[in-house]
Amino acid sequence: MFSLRLLTAPNRPGEIHEEFQRIGVSPEGIELMGGKGDFLCVKVGNISAPAANILKQEMLAKGGEVAVGKGMAYLTQETGDAIIMGTKTQYQRLLALLYRQPFGLSALAKELDSLLATLEQNPPPLTVKNSCFEWGKKTYLMGIINLTPDSFSGDGLLSTKDLQASVLRQAE
Repeated sequence: MFSLRLLTAPNRPGEIHEEFQRIGVSPEGIELMGGKGDFLCVKVGNISAPAANILKQEMLAKGGEVAVGKGMAYLTQETGDAIIMGTKTQYQRLLALLYRQPFGLSALAKELDSLLATLEQNPPPLTVKNSCFEWGKKTYLMGIINLTPDSFSGDGLLSTKDLQASVLRQAE
């Protein structure tokens, strides 16, 4: 089993397509270029040196890159970490080949495929009291009110319980 960690935040699902539409890209162009607009870096932990080297060669052939440590590159280290860098299109082309590769790369392909699938969706909405937050639809702003006596202010602006209660009621 590998340890996968997404290192770069991808665009919100569909964001690049929306931007293409805004600037007037044809539907055919959107289809062709959509996957090229999302660049992702994924850290893979616990990968064998032979697997990392095959992974690197395959991703280079797709126009992407894989960073490995010196010990992994020279095969003086048995296992380690790798960082895969590429567009979604490059990852999709890579996955097609990884499923047929040795050294556990087919298992890595399955995990990568699963990770990439989760990126195609926005997180589920979050409902708090009477408010529903639908991620990806708009920007949300959150404020924090620190009412403790040892807060940053320290100047006694909210020194009484009545004032603190008033601020809390307004925040609701």
